[in-house]
Amino acid sequence: MKKTILTTIIVTCLLISVSSCKKAKLTKELWYIESAKDLEDGSDITSDYLGEIWEFSKDGNYLENNQLKGAWEFSKDKETLIITNTDNSLDSYRIKKLAKKEMILEELGEEELTLKRYEN
Repeated sequence: MKKTILTTIIVTCLLISVSSCKKAKLTKELWYIESAKDLEDGSDITSDYLGEIWEFSKDGNYLENNQLKGAWEFSKDKETLIITNTDNSLDSYRIKKLAKKEMILEELGEEELTLKRYEN
């Protein structure tokens, strides 16, 4: 019984740690879209995002170019980034990579975005 409780506590702590780590990587700085690809036809659609700066605040706000666009959250398994736009529409991105300076998101069947940390 004690072993089961200890195992549960350790697993819970690890999940919280992974979640906190992802949140810290996402919210630390601003992001710009380095490249974008249309997954239906493979075309480069980076120009559709020129000049966009994305920000994910620690309190859950999602901003584009310093304008509030909605709220963000991770899915329960922390593998999907969900953005609820101010018009209540949803954008869901599978997180393919989330590192200190790079993030790759896939809007399922639609497009793949490679974002980089914005450095002044």
